[in-house]
Order: sequence, then structure tokens, then C-alpha cells
Amino acid sequence: MVKHADRLVKRLYLQPKDDALLCELAAVTKQFGGTVACRAIDFEVRPGEVHALLGENGAGKSTLMKILHGVYHPDGGEVRIGGEPVSLQSPRDAERRGIAMIPQELDLFPYLSIAENLYIGRPRPRTKWGAFDWQKMNSSAAEGLARLGVQFEVDEDLRQLSAANAQLVAISRALFWSARVVIMDEPTAALTEQEAERLFRIIRELKTRGVGMVYVSHRLEEIFAIADRITVLRDGQRVHTGLTREFDANKLIQLMVGRPLQELFAHTPHKAREVALEVKSASRSEEFSEVTFRLRRGEIVGLGGLIGAGRSELAQAIFGISPLEEKFWFAAKRLRFILLRTRCGSESPTCPRNASHRACWHRSRSKQTFPIQAWTGLLRSGSSTSKRKRSLPDDFATS
Repeated sequence: MVKHADRLVKRLYLQPKDDALLCELAAVTKQFGGTVACRAIDFEVRPGEVHALLGENGAGKSTLMKILHGVYHPDGGEVRIGGEPVSLQSPRDAERRGIAMIPQELDLFPYLSIAENLYIGRPRPRTKWGAFDWQKMNSSAAEGLARLGVQFEVDEDLRQLSAANAQLVAISRALFWSARVVIMDEPTAALTEQEAERLFRIIRELKTRGVGMVYVSHRLEEIFAIADRITVLRDGQRVHTGLTREFDANKLIQLMVGRPLQELFAHTPHKAREVALEVKSASRSEEFSEVTFRLRRGEIVGLGGLIGAGRSELAQAIFGISPLEEKFWFAAKRLRFILLRTRCGSESPTCPRNASHRACWHRSRSKQTFPIQAWTGLLRSGSSTSKRKRSLPDDFATS
């Protein structure tokens, strides 16, 4: 049954000729209201290449890739797969034609098994009595992962995996159904250096199999390490496409922002203001130890480090999601908040790394989600009215 399903999927693909491009966007334009997100952009992917797509936020990268993946329909131009013009009706349609996308926020199901995630939206093997053949499904899933050099217990829930391993499952899912073009959107955003290097090894292996990849990233060192060609977008337009060896970091940045590198970060003198937050010897077992810093009003302090270094855990502790073993100071007042409901009443809100899962109520409108952390203060002041709640986002936007 699995082999039959695999043959069925392959028949639905438009297999390119040896000398044809895997896919091509020709003079593609997309407009949202009065905003032109993509203007007459040409882009192509060849067999066995990594084509990097670069640009600042808002340059049109995501929109262009969503057109290629069938999420959006172009307002102008043409999409071609294997040299044939196509009209992609949905992501499922794109996947049937051999184009898979691995978004930055993985579209996997944490409470399903790894094997079930590989089969989402695809025919599952069945026994002669019509029930799901779990043994065959788990066996096929394990074989698919093994082709990437990965071994997991495929009957375990996906949520047991790290972000890096979940990404490998997403890649396996794309290749499990014979994708010929794989779009990777910021694939190393949540990976350590070692995990990113493992991903690069897999990408190089996929190149030898003739898989074409679109690599979207802001990390230039990665682009120079694995990309064969680079296309740069700016303000919804393609400004340059060339071989990777034709670029250096300065040239790429100048193409992306439209001005020389030395003008990117102009130093603005400022006067030191009073301390708003002071953390002294903050510690929590096996996560971070003896962290000390000061944050002054009007100042930005960055917390750097690899995934797992304790950055997110420290920020969560300061916000009050989890307890600290030591105290810290906020606006010259000594605090020891250990509960979220207590900490929300202070003046130190948080935006977590995975905000879509940890900070938003997806069934609520933005104006309902925005003031969640401010409700405590409204309740204490006796002014928790619908009118006041609705005004908070507007007050913030105009402040």
C-alpha cells in the first residue's frame, strides 16, 4: 500500500526534463490593497542547487515563497514547474507537484507521533481488514528518517523532540513524499552551531540527489557556506541574482539595504538615565548562574548566547514565569516575584521567543490579546472596562 501511494504521488508530479528548471517564477507580481509586495520578480531553482533568497524584512521574500508554495495566487506573471505553466491552487497542490516548504514555525503536530506527522495529509497503509497498519507506517517512517541519517522512536509524540530534531522530521516529511524542491525559511533560527552543521550536511547530501533548495536566511555566513546562487530582493523587487562567489558580505548588505555598509549603524550620543532594572547574581539550577546586569531607561541590553545557554530562561525568570534563587531589583525596589500573576502587575512585560504559542490567544482579536498582561493593573484600579481595554493598543501605538 505504501509503495502504491508513493507511485500515485509521483505520477502527480510534473517531472522535469534533464535540462529543464525544476521551477520558475516569471515576472511574478503580488499586490495587497495598495501595497505591492512583489513586483515583476524572476526566480528559478535548478536541480541540485541551493538558491539563497535574501532581503530585509518586508522585502517580499515570504510572499514570493508563498506564491511558489500555492498559498497566494500571483496577480501577474507565471509559475512554471518542469517548464510547464501551472496554476497552484493550494499548498497541497504544490506538494503534489513536488514543491515542499519548511516554514520557520514548523507546521507539525506536537501531540501526534513522529510517524503520524510524516503521513499527515497522505494515504496511510492499511491492513486487509481496513484498519491503519501501524507497524508498516512506523517501519516506513523509520526508513524515511534513516535516509537522513536520523534515528528516532517514531511512535513517540513529536513534542518529545528538540526544535532541531523536529526540523529534521519536517525535512523528512518533505522528502518522504519525493519533493524535488524544498523551501527552507530561516531553518537555523532555533539551532545551535552543531545542529546547524548537521543540517548543512543533510542539505549537501540532498544536492547530490538532485533536490533543489531555496534557502531564506539573514545569516550571511550560512549563505556563503552552502548557497550556489543568491537572489537579493529590496522593496518588493529583485535587485540582483548571481553566483555566490560573485558576492561578499559588504556587497550583499549594500544590495539589501540600498546604501553603503558604513552608513548602516550611525552612532547616536545619549545621556545615561536612571536605572530601571538591576539584576544581581541571578541564578537557577542548571540553567544560569550569577547573572548581573543593569538596564537604564531608554536603553537596550542584548542577551546573547547559543540555544540552551539560558537566555530565554533568564528572561522568563525576570518576568516571573519561574522562580529565581536570588533576588533582583526593579526601579530601585527589591523584588522576588515567583508567580506570573504577581509579576504581570509590574512594568516589565515580555515577548517570548515562540510568541505565537506562548503569548497569543489565536481565537481572539489583536485588541483582545494585547492587554492580557495589563488586565491585572486595570482590575486593581477598578477600571477594567471594555472601553479601556480597547484603548490600550491605540495608546501604545501612538506613544
